[in-house]
Amino acid sequence: TGHILTGGLETSEETFSTDFDASRSVRNNAAFAQHQWNVWNTLHVTSGIRVDDHEEFGTEWTYRIAPSYLIEST
Repeated sequence: TGHILTGGLETSEETFSTDFDASRSVRNNAAFAQHQWNVWNTLHVTSGIRVDDHEEFGTEWTYRIAPSYLIEST
């Protein structure tokens, strides 16, 4: 059995303008982590979590769990 843990940080800034106001910018900061687990040679489970902190829309958490099973050819 093997484990792989991955993580990171991200930041982005978008600048835009409209017909009604001057140019402005919005920042988004994010952090994420992912764990890959090879349970057996044929069963793998990947799980991940991410948090985004957007100036305009607030903070949101997202996650995912993705198991997979390898069916060997017969």
